[in-house]
Amino acid sequence: MGTPVHTALLKKHGFKIEFTTCVFGPKPYNTGQGMKALCKLAEERGIDIYYGTPGEQLVQDETGRVIGVIAKSPDGYIQLNGSKGVVLATGDYANNDEMMHYYMPDMDNLKRKRFGYDGDGHKMIAWVGGRMENVGHTKMAHDMDAGPASMMDSPYLRVKLNGKRFCDEALGMDLMNCYLTSKEDEGHYCQIFDSDYIEQAKRLGLGYEDFESIKKWMPEEDVEHTGVVPGLVATFKADTLEELAANKLKIKDVPAFLAMVKRYNEMAVDGRDVEFGVAKENLCPVLKPPFYGIHRHIRFTVSCSGMVVNERMQVVDDDDKPIEGLYAAGNLAGHFYGSTDYPLDVFGLNLGHNYTQGYVIAKEIMGEL
Repeated sequence: MGTPVHTALLKKHGFKIEFTTCVFGPKPYNTGQGMKALCKLAEERGIDIYYGTPGEQLVQDETGRVIGVIAKSPDGYIQLNGSKGVVLATGDYANNDEMMHYYMPDMDNLKRKRFGYDGDGHKMIAWVGGRMENVGHTKMAHDMDAGPASMMDSPYLRVKLNGKRFCDEALGMDLMNCYLTSKEDEGHYCQIFDSDYIEQAKRLGLGYEDFESIKKWMPEEDVEHTGVVPGLVATFKADTLEELAANKLKIKDVPAFLAMVKRYNEMAVDGRDVEFGVAKENLCPVLKPPFYGIHRHIRFTVSCSGMVVNERMQVVDDDDKPIEGLYAAGNLAGHFYGSTDYPLDVFGLNLGHNYTQGYVIAKEIMGEL
């Protein structure tokens, strides 16, 4: 919510938010902090928020129109009625193991980054006739904590914990999960680079952290670890590749790793990658000590596919007819991405479309569309 468009909208309507951002944080700020700020603002405007009161079932009238929801409060079940409609924005189904295994079985071996997203909104909609987006659901899986997010897509050498190279390093992090779904890998890989990494980044026009600022992501450095999650940082430095691999990154087969780096350096110097076809300009030799490594751990973040809606965010049935009075937004609503992997190179796409869908629904309910 930190772009010029958002700040102008906030100013126009007199909304005062404590914190705005259009990037990744800084940590530990996340969507939870944003939600708290929005809830505070809503309550100041006279909106009732029922905490600890999950919705469990939608209510329909004799025509099939959705008119309310039954929720479980600390004091028992209550029914909340919506004269203009019911809007569900319950998030994804990342923590529903049955749904995950059915719609995204390739994510079975990756750990979850978030908790409490059990697909309750998907189920409530299905029970009144809504339908789920077809298989091939869009997934978001990444690690922006172990090392700088600004360097997550940099084409530095990438290896699995078995010491072997595994991909074209020019690919973005949004696709790394596709190579690391096995029980053996569980989303782990390492980025390897040397002390020329800044010059390499400048040459390629890419983001980077300098020799001092990168220390925030290095648990062994005696610095103030601000703007990061201390328990998740995993960037290391060593004078030798052997020390980096064995003692820092926990690479299992160090001899295989050293042989692979030697082979990669030869190809980089030659300017011809005969293994993965990386373009000459993207080859970054690992020659100058000290050497750096980031132990990335890709975890599943969010499922970005859900229940089918129309252009007015109305939930539709198997015949593409709207279920009157029922709307869905955010990661509960489907048919937005059209790919199995979320494009991390489009900053703010997920939250941006969530906010926009809420805006569209509000306009629809007020009869202003």
